Amino acid sequence: MSVTDTVSLEIFLSQLISSGVAPGVVAAVCSAEGEVFSWVGGSREVDPSHLPMKRETLFDLASLTKVVSVTTLTLLLHERGVLDLNDRISKFFPDSGNFSSVRIVDILSHTAGFIAEERLWDILEAPEEVLDYILHTEPLGSPGTYVTYSCFGFIILGFLLEKVLGISLAEASNNSVFKPLKMEHTLFCPLEQHPQPPAGYAATERDEKTGSMLRGVVHDENARFLGGIAGNAGCFSTIDDLLKFTQMLLSQGSTPEGRQFLSPESIGLFSRALHSGAEEVRSIGYKIIPLATGNPEIGKCYPYGHTGFTGTSIWIDPIQQVGAILLSNRVHPSRVERRLIAKREEFYRLASALVR
Repeated sequence: MSVTDTVSLEIFLSQLISSGVAPGVVAAVCSAEGEVFSWVGGSREVDPSHLPMKRETLFDLASLTKVVSVTTLTLLLHERGVLDLNDRISKFFPDSGNFSSVRIVDILSHTAGFIAEERLWDILEAPEEVLDYILHTEPLGSPGTYVTYSCFGFIILGFLLEKVLGISLAEASNNSVFKPLKMEHTLFCPLEQHPQPPAGYAATERDEKTGSMLRGVVHDENARFLGGIAGNAGCFSTIDDLLKFTQMLLSQGSTPEGRQFLSPESIGLFSRALHSGAEEVRSIGYKIIPLATGNPEIGKCYPYGHTGFTGTSIWIDPIQQVGAILLSNRVHPSRVERRLIAKREEFYRLASALVR
């Protein structure tokens, strides 16, 4: 790691704030051995108050919930023989409507045929109606035929995990993922435990119904309709907890104490392309994100990652052994700001240079 590489990354991050891409940012880069870079800047809130961003600030992870919680929990249950990735969801939901032939692996790879999402809170009267409604929507196509990123699929998978385990997704994630990895500040519905955390929450947008600024309340409207606990969104976390998660991925599923949390075989699934030729190439749970041009080959190992609508992302390169985490509140005070989407890959490139 050179001084030039570090300065380049610091300049890039500071420009995200100065150019208005996001009010505040917390970022970190790590190897399997630990953190090699971190940076904090900007504000966790600018409306109605100006409050500084801090390293310990809690972020709404949005769709990072899909991998930090749901994908990880699913692979743990697969390893324990509780379920199989090739199980059809009809095994768990006898009335699976139009999706009886969908397998768990189809949901994890976003090839199940579910539409992306709809505003459920505008369509349904109660959360209890969600499962039946989604399973009776019209499929986009046969399972496994093409990629359509779907929050609906992961909402169904969240329901499936709750049915299998007999407890809420929040409790299951805490017991099986967060506690074992010592992710002490990662949780659903954080206001119940931390009404006023010392470093605060990264604010998102104002609630359409109440007009109040969302802090510690999930930004995703469907997850909010489901009480803040859903398979597509709802987790809150900090940079330090996500560093622990990322280091576990880089260490082939091993914790710093040497305990095997996930098997190397499961970790390997995250970096292997399941198909080629699509606009988005998916693995189990993650998006394949190579930093070079060219269409990924099926089965080959590639960098992978995931993003969250609120402005969060993680990226893991198992070949170069580097992980990068970018947490921002780019939707604050409004989601109309979208420039971060095009800038994430540059962050990954600059981060990878630190461990060459």
